[in-house]
Amino acid sequence: MANYKTIGTSFDRTFRNDLNDNFKTLDGVASSAKADTQVAKQAATSAAQSAQQAQQASEEAVTKATTTQAQLDDIILENGQSDAEVVQARGGEPLLYERLNKADERQSESLKYFTTNFNYLNDAKKEKKCIVSFIADDAPKSDLLKLLPVMAEKKVPVGIGVITSRVGSSYQLNENTTIEYMTWEEIKRMELNGAEIMAHSHLHRPSTTLTEKELYEDMKMCKSILNSKGYIADGFIYPNNASSDFTKSVVKRFFKYSFTGSGSRGNFTNLSNNAITRINLGAIGDQPEAGFPQDTLSLEYYKARVDWSIEKNNWLVFVLHTSLDDMLNAQQQTYMKETIDYIRSKGIEIVSPREGFERYGNILQLGEKPIIQADGTQSGVIVEEKDKHTVTSTIDDFQLYTITHTPVTKDPFGNSTNSGILITFNLESIDGRRFQKFISTLYYNGDPIQKVLSRHWRLGGWSAWKNDSQVSVQSELSSASTGLLQKPITDFDNQHITYHPIKPSRASADGYPENSGGTLVTYRLGLDEPHYQYQKYDALIIYGGTDLVRKTFVRYWYNGNWTQWKLESQTSRATS
Repeated sequence: MANYKTIGTSFDRTFRNDLNDNFKTLDGVASSAKADTQVAKQAATSAAQSAQQAQQASEEAVTKATTTQAQLDDIILENGQSDAEVVQARGGEPLLYERLNKADERQSESLKYFTTNFNYLNDAKKEKKCIVSFIADDAPKSDLLKLLPVMAEKKVPVGIGVITSRVGSSYQLNENTTIEYMTWEEIKRMELNGAEIMAHSHLHRPSTTLTEKELYEDMKMCKSILNSKGYIADGFIYPNNASSDFTKSVVKRFFKYSFTGSGSRGNFTNLSNNAITRINLGAIGDQPEAGFPQDTLSLEYYKARVDWSIEKNNWLVFVLHTSLDDMLNAQQQTYMKETIDYIRSKGIEIVSPREGFERYGNILQLGEKPIIQADGTQSGVIVEEKDKHTVTSTIDDFQLYTITHTPVTKDPFGNSTNSGILITFNLESIDGRRFQKFISTLYYNGDPIQKVLSRHWRLGGWSAWKNDSQVSVQSELSSASTGLLQKPITDFDNQHITYHPIKPSRASADGYPENSGGTLVTYRLGLDEPHYQYQKYDALIIYGGTDLVRKTFVRYWYNGNWTQWKLESQTSRATS
C-alpha cells in the first residue's frame, strides 16, 4: 500500500508541497495498477487461447474417433455382406460391438434381478404338508356320468385334462370301441362344478416320440386354444405319461406345472415342477409294490397310499380315467367316495392341481433339480459377481456343499467373444461330486445355439473339457477346421451336430460348393446309416452387389466315402 503525507489545514508552501507529493504518489499507484491490469489481461488472453486450443484438440480427437469408427463400421458392414463368419458373429445386430454391448447389458441385468430377488424367493416358503389332488385325463363324455356326480356329492375339485383336437368329436380306439369327447359347453359345466381345466396336448401323441418342433407346435396349439376359450391352463398332463428331460424342457415353456405317472416314489423329495407323479385310482392300476396291498385297484390300496403320504408329508395325486366301461365303474366310484371320506377323516385337505402346485411346488428350480423347495429347504446356491472365479480356479476355491454360478467374460479357451456362466458343483468332499459346467449361447445363421461344456475334479486337478451339448461349435481359427472336406465321418463327435464357420478364402482354397464362405454342418446322429450321417453346407453368395443368395448343399456318408454335393435349396433377398 502507498504512503501518503498528512495535509495540514494552513494553505502555505508546506501544504502545497505535500499535496503535490501525494498526487505524484497517486499517479505512480495508478500507473502500477494499469501495468498490473495489462499483465492480467495478457494472462487471461493466453488462458483463453490455451482453452480454445484444448477445445480444438478435443474436437479434432472426437472427429478422428468418429471417422475411425465410421471406417470400421464400413469395413464390417462391407465384409458382413460376403463373410459368413462376420454375419454370424453380429447375431442380427448391425454391428458386432452393438451385439456385445447388448449381451453384456442383458447378462448384467439378469444377474442383478436374480441377486435382488433371491432373498424374496427364499421368503416365499410355505408349509410342506400332506395334501391330495385328483386329475382325470382326456375329457371324455363319460366324465359327465361317472365323475361329475362324485364331484357334486363330495364337493371335491378335480383337474380335467383336455385333448384340444378331440373336443366335441369322437375317436375310434379300435373296431369295437369309439370314445366320445365332451363339447366346450360340457367342459364349462365341469368347471362350474369345481374342475380345473388343464392341457393334455392337442393331438395326444406320446411326447417322447416327437421332434422338438412337433412337440413345440403341439404345446403351442393346445395352449392357444384353451386360452381362446377363456382358460388359463397353467397345468399340463403328459399323454401316456411319457416324459423325458427333453420333453420337459419344451413343455415348461408353456406350462408352470406338469404331471406324469410313476407315482410310487411320491412327490415329497426331489419334486420336479415339470414331472409331478401320480397314483392310479379306479382304472389301469399301479404295479404292485412291497409294503402296499398287492391289489392296486382295491380300497385298501388307496387308503394305504393316503397313510403313506401322511407319514411322508407327500403331495398325493390320484389319476382317473373314465372312457372305457371298466374304468371308474360303479364299484370304483364307491371306492373313490370312501377314499375321499377317509382323506377328510384324517384332517387332510383335497385341493385342485393349481392350488397343490402353489402350496407344494418348488419356489426355484434349476433344470429338473429343486433349488428352493416349498418349505424353504435349499440346495446351496451362490450367485457371484462377474469374473470372481475363472476356469483357472481350483475346486477348493469354491464353497463346499454349494452350486456356484459365476458370470465370466471369457470361455474356457480364453475367447472373450464367448462369455457365459461357469457353474461349479462342489457337492461333497469326494471327487465324483465335484465338477463344473460352462454354458454359453452362440448365434449361427441367426439361430441361438446353446453350448454346454463340462469337466470333473479328479486327483487334485481338472479333467479336460468335454462337450455335453448335442451341438458342437468349432472356431475356424482352430486347426480342426483344416481339411474338413476330406475327413471321414468318424472324425466328428458321435451323436452331435457340429458347426464350422468357413471363410471365403478357405472355401475357395479347399473347394467348398460355389467357392463361397458359409457354414459346414456335420450330422452324426448315432446310427450307421446315410440318413443319420451327412453334411450340409450353407453358402452365402453376393450377386451384383445387391442380391444375397443362400444355397444349401447336402452330401451323405455312404460305404466309407462322401457322396457328391447336391443342391438342396436356394433362397435370396436384397441386401439393401
